[in-house]
Amino acid sequence: MVTIMLPTIVIALSVADGIHLIHAFHGARQGAEDSYRAAGIAVKEIAWPCAGTTLTTISGFLAFSGSSVVPVFQLALFASFGIAFAWLLTMTGAPVLLAVLWKDRVRRSAPDMDCICFRASRGVTLRVALAAGRHGLLEVLPCRHPRSAGLPSATAGRLSAESAELGFPSTGR
Repeated sequence: MVTIMLPTIVIALSVADGIHLIHAFHGARQGAEDSYRAAGIAVKEIAWPCAGTTLTTISGFLAFSGSSVVPVFQLALFASFGIAFAWLLTMTGAPVLLAVLWKDRVRRSAPDMDCICFRASRGVTLRVALAAGRHGLLEVLPCRHPRSAGLPSATAGRLSAESAELGFPSTGR
């Protein structure tokens, strides 16, 4: 049991610290002269918050170490050790790799993520709504929003035009 579950648990819980480090590194690259300084700034920025979450996770696993079931006891000890070791590698080895790999790259301005996320969510929401409407699922759900009564026909026309752009056939309703 321990040999099957342990790698998955340790990897899944360790990836979070790495993601925070990468995010902080790219944020620090905008104001730093080089990638080495950006890596140092990133580690200073996230070391204590990540240490707090790591210690909390370790203490949660160590709570299982009082178990009389041997596999649970082993999982508690090895997972605690693995998560602590992963934090240590994330705070020492990963910044070095980031600094070396991004040494000569020019920092470009980031795209407007709010606009990208809004466009993506609007497309997904529209597809789900159109698919639900096509199968008659929306007719069962009453809409009690105060602005929903008496939608203008322009909204319906725009919705059908957007659905045609996305490749949905006309429902004919």
